[in-house]
Amino acid sequence: MGCCGCFGFSFARKLKKVVRPIRGVGNNPSQEFLLDNDVDDDGDDFYYPTDIGNEDESDFQSPRKKSEEILMYRMQNGLICRKFPVKETHSALRSEDENGNKTINEYVRVHKIGAGSYGKVVLYRSRTDGKKYAIKVFHKSHLLKQRVAHSETAMTDVFREVLIMKVLSHPNIVNLIEVIDDPTADHFYMVLEYVEGKWVCEDAGPQGGLGENTARKYLRDVVSGLMYLHAHNIVHGDIKPDNLLVTGSGMVKIADFSVSQAFEVRDFS
Repeated sequence: MGCCGCFGFSFARKLKKVVRPIRGVGNNPSQEFLLDNDVDDDGDDFYYPTDIGNEDESDFQSPRKKSEEILMYRMQNGLICRKFPVKETHSALRSEDENGNKTINEYVRVHKIGAGSYGKVVLYRSRTDGKKYAIKVFHKSHLLKQRVAHSETAMTDVFREVLIMKVLSHPNIVNLIEVIDDPTADHFYMVLEYVEGKWVCEDAGPQGGLGENTARKYLRDVVSGLMYLHAHNIVHGDIKPDNLLVTGSGMVKIADFSVSQAFEVRDFS
C-alpha cells in the first residue's frame, strides 16, 4: 500500500497517542521486540559504538523514542510503501549442514562480510530459492548492555532500524526481506537483500577515478534514494561510501539505517 508520502501528502498533524503492540512483557516495544538475555556467541567479533547520548528526558522526549512513535503510528495506520510486508519469523533453528556449514533456518552460512553498528553482517545462501542474502546478526544480551541514552539501550536503535526498513521500498535502498526473532534465543537476525557488487568508491583511485558518466549515475541514484527518504520524513544520518553499495548492473543502493531517524512534519501555516 502506498503511504501518504508516495501521493504527495505531508504528515502535518501532531501525532496522537500510539497504541503499542503487546508482545512478551512490559510496555516498551523496544524491549518487547528483543527479549532474551542469554549469550550464545559463535566466535565472530562485534563492533560497539562507544558514544552515549546526552538527552535529558526529563525535559523532552528523546529523538529515538519520538522516531519510534512516528514509525509505529505509520505501521498501525497502513502508511507504508511496501507491496509485500517483511516476513516475520519467531523461531530460529541453528544447526549445521552436511558440509559443516552453520545454518539458521533455511539459510546456510557462506562467510562473514563485515561488522556494523552493534553486530556483524554475514553472507548466507537460502536453501529454498538458492539466492544469497546479507544477514545482520545481533545478540540481544549485548544490545541490552549498550547504553545509547539516559534510559535507552541499543535495542532502541535496532528496533527503530527494523521499523524504518519495514515501511520503505525503493530500488535505490537495500531491501529488508525477513526478521528472525526467536523469544527463546539470544540471537536476532535481519535478512537483507545482498548487493553482489562493490562499495561506491572502490577502484576510484587517482589513476582513473570513477569517470564523469559513472559518477553522475551514482550521484543520481543516491539523490533518488535520499529524495524518497526525505519525502517520507526519514533522515538516513550516515551517508558515506561504506553505506553506498553498487550492484553488478551499476545501480547504487543505500544501506545501514542504524542511526536513521523519522520525523513528523508540523503545519506552520
